[in-house]
Amino acid sequence: MATVTSAKTSFNFLPTVTLAGTYEASSLADGDDVEMAEIPARFRATYIRVAFDDLGAGTTMDVGDTDTVDLYVDGQDTASAAGTVEWYPAADEKGKLYTTANTIQFRNLGAAATGSVSWIVQGYMDYEGTS
Repeated sequence: MATVTSAKTSFNFLPTVTLAGTYEASSLADGDDVEMAEIPARFRATYIRVAFDDLGAGTTMDVGDTDTVDLYVDGQDTASAAGTVEWYPAADEKGKLYTTANTIQFRNLGAAATGSVSWIVQGYMDYEGTS
């Protein structure tokens, strides 16, 4: 009986990294940024969820990084009621690959904000991806 060797495939296990936090805003000024997660180079963001209280009349929120303030969420109403906003990559994409270290953050816009903001940032370390 002979042993036949064939091309083998391997399973590339990519553990999910979850970064979570909460910020209690007290008169957070218009244009102020709150850092949510420091992202190392080669991190691929695959999910972002931000939950917020009613932060006060005239407030909106952007969620992005230090390069593009509204990369993930642009102009989310935070004045009308408490809520949640989520970002996922498009169905044909793997997520946002950071080739250099960066910071995911949210920016308060419009008026001073008061209330709680919580977040989850998920992704994985991608050492082979190019986009």
